Amino acid sequence: FFWDRGGEALFAVNHLARRIIEAKTPKETEKSNNPKDTLAQEGLGILIDINGFQKKHIENIHAIAYMMAERARYFKSNIEIDPMPAFERRIVHEFLSDVADLKTESQGEGLSRRVVIKYIGAI
Repeated sequence: FFWDRGGEALFAVNHLARRIIEAKTPKETEKSNNPKDTLAQEGLGILIDINGFQKKHIENIHAIAYMMAERARYFKSNIEIDPMPAFERRIVHEFLSDVADLKTESQGEGLSRRVVIKYIGAI
């Protein structure tokens, strides 16, 4: 069930879990002295995975990002990745965040929002 249609149900469960945790934890304005609340205030990242599906999915996104980054370097130009959900775009941004000669940026609106990998040259 969770793997049907590319794991949409599993992604939905993850989204709901994050929303529930956000709703149950104090906001920045309601700071608490409880150390357990600190993680939620800083943006606790959770990921529900079943049989390694999410891990494989993230590894595939990393592979795509790496391949497109190499293409941007080779052609010394901007490369657009196909549209993807915010969760996947964030994975690409984080994966390439420490690369000195490339910069990532999200462009587009709604379902057509995608990551553009920009070649900025040697720094």
